[in-house]
Amino acid sequence: MNRSYSKIRNIQESNLRLEKQFIKESSDNVQNKIIQTISSLKSVDDVNNYFTELNNTHAPDSSKLVLIFPGYGQYSIVASTIYLLGINAQVFTSINDCVKVLNNLAKQGKKYSQIYIGSHGGGNSGLLYSIDEGDNTNLGSKYGGLIQSLRSITLPGKTNIVFSACGGANSRLDLKWVAEQMNENIYASEGPYDWIANTSEKGFWMCPPNPSINTTSPTQWLDAHGYGKMRQNNYFCKRVESVPFSWS
Repeated sequence: MNRSYSKIRNIQESNLRLEKQFIKESSDNVQNKIIQTISSLKSVDDVNNYFTELNNTHAPDSSKLVLIFPGYGQYSIVASTIYLLGINAQVFTSINDCVKVLNNLAKQGKKYSQIYIGSHGGGNSGLLYSIDEGDNTNLGSKYGGLIQSLRSITLPGKTNIVFSACGGANSRLDLKWVAEQMNENIYASEGPYDWIANTSEKGFWMCPPNPSINTTSPTQWLDAHGYGKMRQNNYFCKRVESVPFSWS
């Protein structure tokens, strides 16, 4: 009896090992196919059309969205994120690209509770970088329609938005402005941000939409506090323990 049980147990364990190996090899094959396909595409539109297919196949109901302005050659990393982690993702070389994709998502009725806006290339500094050297738009130039497009895919009062550009929280006034325009909590890193480890060199900040400093009478505010007091108060922004975007 014991000998028979042991034999059956060994067979079960062997089958389990074979099954795990099969799943791993199948996973590796699919991931390799994704990377090969990405490498063959010639334009950002082609890449994003393919990413839409991956989103619909591997993460049709994802509540998380990654909008990434990658460094050159990082498309395959983003594709793997979709496939392995089940997170919707798109890539861009300009803010105009981003706005166009967001508007398409809105037309599909997509809404997200966590939005990660990543900049890992070069270009202009600010909350968002553009890696397209011919594109001079950034979040400092009235945001190029990005705010309105982001609003169309958020859950009012329930969506956390993370800007991952290194030093995004160094200017809390800019971060606060975005929070008020979006009417959402906006997060960013003070100093370099490690998007793989999801950590910040100097810590994360959160700026809430309320209380508003833009709708407060400037004269009333300055009389009561002065600009230096407002800056010292970090425009109602505060440090937080970690960024509220989960990659798992």
